[in-house]
Amino acid sequence: MAALLYIAARRLLADDRGNGGGLDLIGALISTLGMGGLVYGIVRSAEVGWRDGVTVVSIVAGVVAGLGLIAAFLITQARAAQPLLPLHLFADRIRIGAYLARALFLGAMVSFFFFSTQLMQAALHMTPVAAGLGFLPMTVLTLAASLTLPRLVQRFGNGAVGMLPLSRRVCCGWRRRGRMTAICWR
Repeated sequence: MAALLYIAARRLLADDRGNGGGLDLIGALISTLGMGGLVYGIVRSAEVGWRDGVTVVSIVAGVVAGLGLIAAFLITQARAAQPLLPLHLFADRIRIGAYLARALFLGAMVSFFFFSTQLMQAALHMTPVAAGLGFLPMTVLTLAASLTLPRLVQRFGNGAVGMLPLSRRVCCGWRRRGRMTAICWR
């Protein structure tokens, strides 16, 4: 798959040499260490439990060090000539909302894939290939949504498209409580 993507990219993408800027090595190091500290603190808890003293200290130290390093990363990005993460991207409210929505979606999706894989293989006794194929419908729907939503946003605007799933959810919630029956889509 990687080889096919490489060949397609060489043929279809325009040759762009960029602006000749350098790599922000300090920013890359600080962000890697910061996220590593956060992940280490959480992963350590799975190995020895949440009540272990070493776990609590490692989680607190990992979170504090991780957050401190992430703060240092943001400070270095504000001062870097060629930042890895240009902070001006966060000046727009709509963009911030999109970033938060994407982060929440990805967090939910990763959790879904992890726990569903456990369910399919351990409880339903599916093979790894069958479990992988079980995710195909969600993958196809996610692809279709990612291709359709930009056109809907252009036509109707962010607010209208964003309200559609929320309004559907509210109506279905009312339906389940017996207040509304005709609006919830089946």
